[in-house]
Order: sequence, then structure tokens, then C-alpha cells
Amino acid sequence: MSRNKDLREERLHNDPFSQLMFGRKDQKQPSSLSAQSLPGNLEKYLNEIDVNLLYENIDLLMTTAKQLKPLYEQLSPVIMQFIKKNK
Repeated sequence: MSRNKDLREERLHNDPFSQLMFGRKDQKQPSSLSAQSLPGNLEKYLNEIDVNLLYENIDLLMTTAKQLKPLYEQLSPVIMQFIKKNK
């Protein structure tokens, strides 16, 4: 009885579909990033970001989007009509 159970578990273990969907059970997670180095790397990247420049770029993006919105609203029907005509 246990031999049949072992064979079934081995078959499920080697099933490509099961491996694709659920991964291998005996496979360990890659330990290239340790739990201690991740906060250090994250802190290093966050220290390199110029927050003021980031806020200026976000503000510029939002201002540009607001300025282009009327143009988009005017051109949208024309573009849709062109698309329908060329189908």
C-alpha cells in the first residue's frame, strides 16, 4: 500500500503541469538576497533619489496632462471616426 502511495507521489512530483502550476516542493527558494541585505539595498537606492526633483517632475507631468486634456477631447471624435472609416 505504501509503495503505491510513493509511486503516486513521485508521479505527481515529476508531473510537468504540477511543476508549472505549483513549483517543486523540494526546491529551496534562492537565497541570493538575504533578508538583511534587502533593507540595506533599499535604503541605498532611496538615499540616491532627489525627492524635490521627483516632486517637480510629477507636478510637470500633471500640469502637462491637464493642458493636453482639451486637445485630446477635441481630437478623440476625429480619431474614432477615422478608425471606424478604415476598418
